[in-house]
Amino acid sequence: MEQYGLTRIEIHKGCFEIWLSARNREISKQYHEVFCGNSFDGLTVFHDKKNQDAIIECILITAPDFENQNVLIEIFEQGAKKFLTAVSTLITIQSNYNTI
Repeated sequence: MEQYGLTRIEIHKGCFEIWLSARNREISKQYHEVFCGNSFDGLTVFHDKKNQDAIIECILITAPDFENQNVLIEIFEQGAKKFLTAVSTLITIQSNYNTI
């Protein structure tokens, strides 16, 4: 996983999204095909071609309620955990496939 940058939560176009980024754009291009089009444990992932900072993106919440911060934090924690678990699983499967 050393080729990947930090996954981060961003507010983008009014939504909170979680992104998987690569260390550089070349690595991002390599892994774009690996991630796009794969199942992510029920998560809908996508890639906005205008966003060169992310390999894949996932919307965590479309209408954040900033008045209820505890709920917002819970959504972030659960969404990030599910996203990271799905990404880690896919990377492991891909790594095992490439070594066969």
